[in-house]
Amino acid sequence: MVKNKKITGIAGSLLTAALVILCLWALGGLFGCSQDSQPATQSAADTQVSTDTATQDADQGAAPIFGNNTSTALKVTAVNATGRTILAISIKVSTDTDFPASLMPSNARFTASQKAILCFEPAAEDTTNASSTASSSADTGAAPSVALKTLYSIQLTFIDGATVTLHDMDLAGIDSLQLCLSDDDVGYITYTDASGTSQSTLESEKALLEDTSTAAQGAASTTDQSTGVAADQSTASTSDQNAASTASDQYQYDYSTSSGTGGSTSTDSSSSSGSSGSSQSEDSCVDDLILN
Repeated sequence: MVKNKKITGIAGSLLTAALVILCLWALGGLFGCSQDSQPATQSAADTQVSTDTATQDADQGAAPIFGNNTSTALKVTAVNATGRTILAISIKVSTDTDFPASLMPSNARFTASQKAILCFEPAAEDTTNASSTASSSADTGAAPSVALKTLYSIQLTFIDGATVTLHDMDLAGIDSLQLCLSDDDVGYITYTDASGTSQSTLESEKALLEDTSTAAQGAASTTDQSTGVAADQSTASTSDQNAASTASDQYQYDYSTSSGTGGSTSTDSSSSSGSSGSSQSEDSCVDDLILN
């Protein structure tokens, strides 16, 4: 009996211990799952943020690079603030006659509000001036002088085929700019200079446009005047030719008339000559009689 009680007690103790261990294991698993779920939740949140950022970047689009991104190229960040899609961008030195090929690939689109990086080779005189200035300063020990600035012009071609030119800009001294278009379709840029002041080329573009229009009107006026003078000279020449022709006709008529008169005059002269001969002959006879 006693032995059975001991066995029962041991079994109960083992059962109790097993229950305790089971409870501890269950509690440990519960806390462990809770701790593991927190990183999983945080990771899911991070993934959502990354997805949202990627979606935003895809919507805005990474800034494309137009032109050859070489070590010597000038790089300007441009924002298309014209409100229109641009198909081509060409940059030249302002004093050059023609624009080179577009910086943009033929299948590219520079949409409104989009940002892009424009890469183009600087003018040769920019490099020459910079090298000469640095060399001169090193030789003389004097402070570097300011090299002459090269001005550039930009031609934009829009999706409808229209073009606009932005003139005389110191692109080498501008890091970023906005390509703009006024209500009356005048192209210009805005930018912030080295002192932090906002600048705009709109007024200078309008002044240049007005000067060009005035020069064209002056040239047209000069052409009209030249045409009028030429017409007057042609009319005068025609009148002179007509007058000369009339005079020639009159001269020929008078000449034929005076020829007839001359003929009769010649006859009279012959008669006169005959009479004179006759008189001279008679005088000779009289002289002979007197002498005799």
